[in-house]
Amino acid sequence: METKVNVTPNGNELFLRHGTAPEIFKYKGFRYQADNVNSFAALVEAKSKTEHCVVFHNESNFYAVLDDTVQDREQDVVYYSYAWSVQFEEWRDILLKETIFSVKGLADFLKRREAHEICNIDELLYAVQNFRYVTNIQGDFSFEDRNNYTFNVKINEAEGTVRVPKTLNVNMELLKGSGFFQDIEVEIEVYRPKNQDEAPGFLLSCPKFDRYIEDAKKHEVETLLALLPNYLVVAGNRDVSRVS
Repeated sequence: METKVNVTPNGNELFLRHGTAPEIFKYKGFRYQADNVNSFAALVEAKSKTEHCVVFHNESNFYAVLDDTVQDREQDVVYYSYAWSVQFEEWRDILLKETIFSVKGLADFLKRREAHEICNIDELLYAVQNFRYVTNIQGDFSFEDRNNYTFNVKINEAEGTVRVPKTLNVNMELLKGSGFFQDIEVEIEVYRPKNQDEAPGFLLSCPKFDRYIEDAKKHEVETLLALLPNYLVVAGNRDVSRVS
């Protein structure tokens, strides 16, 4: 198809330029990223109108459409994604999978804990440090009760016992900035050597972790509902697909 262009100069000279015209600016929506639920709620209140805002929450994050009446451009949104706390990162391997410690390794790990992080930590640390004197573990533990493992030990010529608890309680904030601390139960099993070249140790795990993280996320949602009492807050995700 041919196109005719008529040019009428206003002066004695005519200048022709060629090249690529700049792209027309296209607004892609503004995205706000919050680091905790309080900041998320503050941004939603400051940047939205209550009647036009929709707040979603799901297993991984919160996000809000600040004005759902916008149809001619991308909508502005606020995001907050769950983030692990520093404390969780230090316990990650124990909480998410079984972890075997040597006697020294567990003692060193316990020494690095904060005050009041573990209930009765002094007694546990004493038991772990003295467990190195156990020279033989075989069969069932004859001195075992419901809550502890008890072992005979011999230090030089002196004999005694070491009592190691089967569980320890950790006061922990799982989600960064949530301020929600839980008493998390970590199970302890004595690792029995499979041959003479191995030393005894401890296996730590947290079978109830899924319950704890569910409670932590539930607390975040309850906090959000309290901070945004007049907003539409729903569980789910925004469907951004278009009907053809």
